[in-house]
This record gives sequence, structure tokens and C-alpha cells, in this order.
Amino acid sequence: MIERTKHLPHYKHEPGNSRSLSDNRVFSIYEDQSGELWVGTIGGGLNKFDPENETFTAIDMIPMTPGA
Repeated sequence: MIERTKHLPHYKHEPGNSRSLSDNRVFSIYEDQSGELWVGTIGGGLNKFDPENETFTAIDMIPMTPGA
């Protein structure tokens, strides 16, 4: 039997809170080489997680245009 002693936090989108996850529909989570955690959502784009403050920053994505 596995003893469960750690708490797994649950993060969700909170309307009006710009530091919360931008959408509840998460489709990817990625930790880069420097230890930064990135969360991709279906309706809210890309988020960078700040583990110290347990907050998210939505990353503005610039659409690629052909020939640019």
C-alpha cells in the first residue's frame, strides 16, 4: 500500500484574477531546462507558473504571418 503524505495542489481559472490559470482546460505541461513550468490551455493560451508565489502569467502569443 502506498502512503500518501504529500498534498497535490489544484489550480484553476478564477475570473477577474489575472494571476490565476488562464483556462481550466489544460492540454500540456512542460518543464524546460531551467526548471520553468509552462502550462498550455485550450482556451487561454500559454501560462508560465511561478512556484514561489503559486501564480500564473499568461503569455501573449504573436500570430505568425506568412512572409513576415
